[in-house]
Amino acid sequence: MSKRSTQLADEAARRGWRNSATGEGLRLHDRWKWPVRFEHPFRYGSRGTGPTRRDRTLDVISGSTRAGQTFLAFWTPHLASAAATGQGGLPTMPTRCVACVTTGTSLPTVTVVSRGGLARPYMAKLAQWAARRAQRYADSGEMVQRLNGWDVGSEELRRHYKIEADERQQAEWLLGPDTRERLLADPSVSLCSIGTDILAWCDRGYGGDGFDIAMVEALLGVLQTVELHR
Repeated sequence: MSKRSTQLADEAARRGWRNSATGEGLRLHDRWKWPVRFEHPFRYGSRGTGPTRRDRTLDVISGSTRAGQTFLAFWTPHLASAAATGQGGLPTMPTRCVACVTTGTSLPTVTVVSRGGLARPYMAKLAQWAARRAQRYADSGEMVQRLNGWDVGSEELRRHYKIEADERQQAEWLLGPDTRERLLADPSVSLCSIGTDILAWCDRGYGGDGFDIAMVEALLGVLQTVELHR
């Protein structure tokens, strides 16, 4: 265990949280499956509907939030895009920090993804396809928003985030006033709901750098703004 991981485990223990180096046995590949068009923490470019057996979850922390919800936090090496390369032409692997709370309530699938982290070439092609389809259907406005993001929240929010959901009402549910304010305070953080879980994630540093107790608490802070019943 590295010095950073050891320090993280000690700080987690002081808060009464549990720590696991790899989160063995989590089986996240059985837990989360997104519709193909939705962005999520494990997406690589335009590929993937969720975590696979090959995705690594490292420095896994689990426990209970102040509100009594069970949470999970970890980092995973994330291939930003095929075009993003570091020294020697090798792909960059940012530290993707992820936190999740379990609500015990069945939730709609909604994603509020930072536009700074989107796979832009793929999304541009999807937008062109949606525009062509829009000319063929009378309800094209709603269809285009399903594909390109719902027109929810302020202009500033929409400039920073793409909002994905099957229905507009679902998108509005996840983006309550406190959640919007918290996301705009750090537009690099993305948010989603799926099954009974709500997840927040962002990229910080490389090789695990950036994932620490302060990051875990920041992501949990975003998750705690979501009002389940509004």
